[in-house]
Amino acid sequence: MAMDKSAASSYIYAKACALISKSFIGENSSKLFQAKSLQELWSLLFSDEIPAIPEKLLAKEIEACAQSKFISDFLKLVSYYSDPEPVLITLLQDFEYTNLKHVASALCFGQKECPDLVDVHQYSIFKWECWPDLNHIVDVPGVENLKKVPPVKELAAYENCLDKKYIFNVLSAIKKIGGECEAALRDLFIEKFQIENIVWALRLKWIYKFKDEKIIDFLVFDKNSKNTSDLIGGDALKILTFSEDDLADFGKSKIKKFLNPKDENGLWKVDAEYIFNAYKAQEWKKAKRLFHQHIETCCPLVCWYLLKQNELDNIRRACETLRLGSLEE
Repeated sequence: MAMDKSAASSYIYAKACALISKSFIGENSSKLFQAKSLQELWSLLFSDEIPAIPEKLLAKEIEACAQSKFISDFLKLVSYYSDPEPVLITLLQDFEYTNLKHVASALCFGQKECPDLVDVHQYSIFKWECWPDLNHIVDVPGVENLKKVPPVKELAAYENCLDKKYIFNVLSAIKKIGGECEAALRDLFIEKFQIENIVWALRLKWIYKFKDEKIIDFLVFDKNSKNTSDLIGGDALKILTFSEDDLADFGKSKIKKFLNPKDENGLWKVDAEYIFNAYKAQEWKKAKRLFHQHIETCCPLVCWYLLKQNELDNIRRACETLRLGSLEE
């Protein structure tokens, strides 16, 4: 039963605290990686009987069930609001846009069957039942450029457009909260998007060998000017001028506290994956602290979402580690 916002926020905070205490985040995540098999990992996570299926399928089933439970728990908490803050619903668009990426890719490559999609229930913004008609699937205003199946060479740009749309939708929804909660969440998400932008630029430049002009097209900017003073994309632009092994320049950048150390020979080269993982390790700690603040607002539930996303990432990594281990045996 829905409650008014004040009562609902207090109730949700209490419920969310109980769920977080049992989550595999922080030090507790080590239990996931102590599992010796996918079957053991299943028993750690779920009370249901272990499915009698091959290892590869079991890993996929663990991830799917963990994700489904995450969404189910989140929707249950949101349901206590009679009129939930837009940001709570907007967060779920991450799953919707990922679905759309899978659908567009499947259609792009001529796949006949609809790919597996994540169900966000009543908060779905697309009409998945209209498969394989992308024009009718994307039956929402303001996204005409997403209604046509992209050719293979434009698929990456199509997916990048969805990433940008999600980011702008989240930031726009946060602006509607007001007060200290809005300011705190804005700072948290701005840093998140800044670092993700930088890591994306690093991958494109030194892993995929993109030219700087092309990289810029894939970055997210707060303003159309796309300069180094931009709130979201400015720091990513700056690192494009650095050399891959210039620790001095990177040491003065936005990502200085997340940089990888020198190797055993005293040499150094920027490592995008190390930086991303170092940031994620800090992100959940920030979200955990913020989770216990502004408890009369939606702030704890937004942070709960981020914390449970971290748990889901941990479960996926544990699954992949065990799956690869079983292939080597």
